[in-house]
Amino acid sequence: KHFQLVIYCPITYSDAKHFIQIFERYFQKLHEHQLFDQIREQMHTWFNDDQEEKQWYEQIKERLQKTIDQAFPDTKNFFAKTSSRSAKDTCIFKEDFLQIYRSELSKFPDTLQENSRITALLTAAFLSLCVTSASDVLSMFIISERIYQDMLLATEAQNTTDSLFKENIILRPFVPIDVDMEFRDNILEKILSFFNDIVRIKLNQYKPNSYVIDFALRKGDDESVNSMNVWVIELNPFMETTDGALFSWQHERDVLEGQANENKDKTLFRITERVRPGSWTMLPISIRQWIKSESDL
Repeated sequence: KHFQLVIYCPITYSDAKHFIQIFERYFQKLHEHQLFDQIREQMHTWFNDDQEEKQWYEQIKERLQKTIDQAFPDTKNFFAKTSSRSAKDTCIFKEDFLQIYRSELSKFPDTLQENSRITALLTAAFLSLCVTSASDVLSMFIISERIYQDMLLATEAQNTTDSLFKENIILRPFVPIDVDMEFRDNILEKILSFFNDIVRIKLNQYKPNSYVIDFALRKGDDESVNSMNVWVIELNPFMETTDGALFSWQHERDVLEGQANENKDKTLFRITERVRPGSWTMLPISIRQWIKSESDL
């Protein structure tokens, strides 16, 4: 059971407005028209056209890098997000994404199988979230639709005074986690034990006390569940805006809220037992087009 050092670097109201303005000026139309190659080309050169925005970029980069150097003198790899979400929609724009994807796909005996490609894609996307510097973080945030949307909401809902604006860039050491694992032991008991012994106590300090929590298991010294470490990835609101995963907010709200008579005193645990047909169609069109173009691998 692990605890991580988490560092906060404040995003001021004016910072948030810069994120919004830059995205709208340089990247919004490229996203709308799915001009992904142009996004890759401009993500490192956009500030050449605007000295004011370049000055802001250099200032926030220096502030963020100083925070990183002071907080993590011995750590080179980080995960970064804002107070709301990460910029995981920008993974495919990283320069080494294709190389990582090819490397992961080559580990499968059948590289043309849909599930092999999706697993390799998820692994590449996860590894691409690893950043090493302030410039890495900012280059992802600036081109991210998710960050743009979150900054819009934050600036509309919060106090415009920089000292009262409550958004942060959140940094923590990057921990590799398998996106596809096979279990032969009782992982439910492992997760419940971690939740009851560690997490519940901390959550009781805050209100509201209803959350959707993302857990992850990481392999330990051997393949047994007992040796695995449990991690909390993040907490999300207990609302329909949070994905229900293998549960349906629309059809199983009583189950999710613990009101179903047959399940009131039980912890429900669902798994995917086999490859689901049609998974390909659930991927964003940009991903489907990109992987299709790599069909010669």
